[in-house]
Amino acid sequence: MKQKLYLFPGFGETERCFRNLKPFLRDYELIDVDYRPVLKNIPLWETTPTNLATELIHYYGIKPEDKLVGHSMGGYFSYVISGIKGNSTCLIGSFSDPNKIVRFSESKLLNVAITGSGLIKTDLLGDYLVKQTKEPRARQEMIAIKKNFRSFSNMAMAQMSMLSFGEDLPPSPIQPFYIHAKDDRVVRTPDAAYHNVRGGHFCLIFHPDEVYEKMEIWLNQ
Repeated sequence: MKQKLYLFPGFGETERCFRNLKPFLRDYELIDVDYRPVLKNIPLWETTPTNLATELIHYYGIKPEDKLVGHSMGGYFSYVISGIKGNSTCLIGSFSDPNKIVRFSESKLLNVAITGSGLIKTDLLGDYLVKQTKEPRARQEMIAIKKNFRSFSNMAMAQMSMLSFGEDLPPSPIQPFYIHAKDDRVVRTPDAAYHNVRGGHFCLIFHPDEVYEKMEIWLNQ
């Protein structure tokens, strides 16, 4: 029986962000995580990382022996699940501390208002966010993510924004395995030891071979 790997995309992302990494993972059973159907079960005022993690565990039937791989905000969700179920997690361009995010604004209320109103889906604000990305390849990824925002309801976008601010959590019993690029402009480098790769925030897309080389260490643990 193949080892299960659950793949958690980041904010506004889908399984598309793992497209270049998946060919290296043919020996594993890959499960793409989609937050949208799960968020529908959580009222806005009850949207916390722990509540989302609990719903994801039930929705996907995640077991302690399953391994979790998360990019960006998806890594944080896998980290929260690990604290509940004890899973081994690999965080790519990600964080266990939401304060590592380089934010548009530190105001939770403003972030929720912008996302919940649908403003983030408009060309005016969306194009502004894209223009903040200087590297051409990364800019193309940001354009694709901006388009994908429209597949999320305004409520789901507001919930994702709320989730990005995290909550006070006890440390996970299992230390995450961090893969990070020093030139990541979206998430700051972890305080814990990490495995450095090239490619910035989208390292798993631009340098999947390097990312997989580091992942092998974790997969063989």
